[in-house]
This record gives sequence, structure tokens and C-alpha cells, in this order.
Amino acid sequence: MRSGLRVLCGGVAAFLALALLSGCASSTRRSVAALAEAGDDSAVVARISLGEPPNDVAVTPDGSRVYATAAGKVFVIDTAGNAVADTITLPHHPAGITITPDGSRAYVTDFFSAAVWAIDTAANRVAATIEIGPAKAAPTMPAVVVTRNGSAAYVTNPGDDTLLVIDTAKSFVRARIGLHMHPSGAAVTPDGAFVYVSGCRGLCSAGMITVVDTRMYVISDNVPTAWPLAHIAVNPNGEFTYASGGPALLVVDTRTNNVVAQIPGELGSKVNITADGALAYVHGSQLAVVDTATNTVAATIPLPSGVTSFALRPDAAVGYFAAPDGLYVIDTRPPKFKPAAR
Repeated sequence: MRSGLRVLCGGVAAFLALALLSGCASSTRRSVAALAEAGDDSAVVARISLGEPPNDVAVTPDGSRVYATAAGKVFVIDTAGNAVADTITLPHHPAGITITPDGSRAYVTDFFSAAVWAIDTAANRVAATIEIGPAKAAPTMPAVVVTRNGSAAYVTNPGDDTLLVIDTAKSFVRARIGLHMHPSGAAVTPDGAFVYVSGCRGLCSAGMITVVDTRMYVISDNVPTAWPLAHIAVNPNGEFTYASGGPALLVVDTRTNNVVAQIPGELGSKVNITADGALAYVHGSQLAVVDTATNTVAATIPLPSGVTSFALRPDAAVGYFAAPDGLYVIDTRPPKFKPAAR
């Protein structure tokens, strides 16, 4: 892998604080017509009230359930009825969440980086608690990603600026890798050989993508950026990563680790890529649909205010959006748009 100078010009991204409240759960359906009357023309199918703001959200590979973290809980939503089917109580403050490719486990991070919980999704109970260390306040939510074969989970620890390698079979921390930056997001290549970590450096006036070689547990490259980065995703064939934050979405060629495109727009938060790699969805005040063949924003979809995270159903026809007043179910099919031929 080759490295070089890749300094970009731009602004500064802001991080969102999370509110932790308590309450109950219910589902409210809203028609598009009603939303239009309220000045919101997004294709909202339903709003699932959890009684407290969800922090992060993940969808099972078969699309049948959604797991949403909140204060002291993980809510399990049945997507057929858009209703809460189960609630898993956890200590501390559940934050980031991901689900293994086979759907058997959900991995949940603690907002204060004290633990990671492995949830058995068949029984909806905690199968293992992996202690990380003393609780530490951090400016960003710890992120978690799992390899395609499910053998390892990688967790960012913004409390001490490390990347944790978790052996999922034995439920223990196999390695801690110092990052020399403040992490906010992580993505693993399809072959599991590299983890790309996004974040900021110094006093967070600039950003960084750190590339970790998972065979040696060492940093193999760093990609400096002029603005802090929020989230990062790798496309299904592993050729490109997409890093959000600031005034543009950055496209990085994983063969050279050079930034090959900047897609302008308010693309400052979470990135989700479709299974065929044709589209990248990035949310800001709107949901931007990026055509990855042309690296342009091909469509936008209005969103409710205050969305902090989202996940797509495997067919990308529906997305689940975490907002202060609940979990929104939104039709994410871009209107009148067909991806360019690749």
C-alpha cells in the first residue's frame, strides 16, 4: 500500500451530543399527505416512539428486525409491524451497534468505553460482556464493526484513542492499537485485511483516516484531511472507502489510499452503501443518495429534524433513522433515479 501527501481544503465538522432519557415505546404511522401539511415531504412510513432518543441503529441481514440503542436499553423492532417486539436492558449507556453478517449476534458499545456487549439475537439476551477498561468520557460515540466471517470485531475507543480487536469466539480483547488520532468511525474491508478508522487529529481542527493492518495489528498508512471526519464505510468489493464530515464526502482508493474524489454537499454524518455498491447514502439535514459510478449526488430525500444515525434494510428500499423523538421508518428509494451503468 502506498502513502503520500493528501492534504485537502475545507471546513470543520461538529459532533452531536446525545441526550439520555427514559420512557416507553409505541408506534405512530404518518401519511405523506399529513407530513406535507406539516411542511415535511419526506416519505415517512412510520415513527416508532421509544420514549427516549435512540443513539444508533442496525438492521438484521434478513431485514426482519431492527436493533436500536438508547439509555440503558436496546430496543428490538419487528419490521413487519414497525413495533417494539422486545427490550434488552443493559448497564451503563449503550451507544454504537452492529450485527454480524449471519445475524446471530449484535455487538453494542458503551458510550463511556467501559464494555462491549454481545447479544444473542435468537434469544435477545446478553451472551457475553467484554470488559474494556475504566469508564472515560469522550467527545464521540465508540463505533463497532465486524468482519464478514464474524471472527473479529473492531471497536474504536475515543476515551484513549485506540482501536480494540475483539476475538468474537472467545469474547476477549485480543489487541489494542494506538491510533495517534481521535477516532469516530471504523470500517473493515471485505477480506478482513484492513480496518479504516476515521476521526480527527490534534485539537480536531483537521482530520485523519488511519489504516490498520489486521494481520500484524499495526498502522500501515495515514490519510490526513483538512477537516475532521465523522463516519466511514467500505464498498462491497473493497476498492473504495467513503468518509463523511465537513463540506464533502471523501472517496479514497484503497489500493493507493489516495483521495480520488470529493463530493460536495452537507454530507457530514453516517454513510451506508447498498449491497451492490451502486449507491452510497449519507445523511445531513437531508439524505443524500450518491451515485458511486459518477461520484455525484443523484438525489436527496428530506428527513425529520435531528437525525443522528440510520441503517438501511438490505434491499435499501427502507431506512431506519434515529431522531430525538423516536425511530423513523422512511422510504429510501430515490425518486425517478436509476444508477449509472458501471
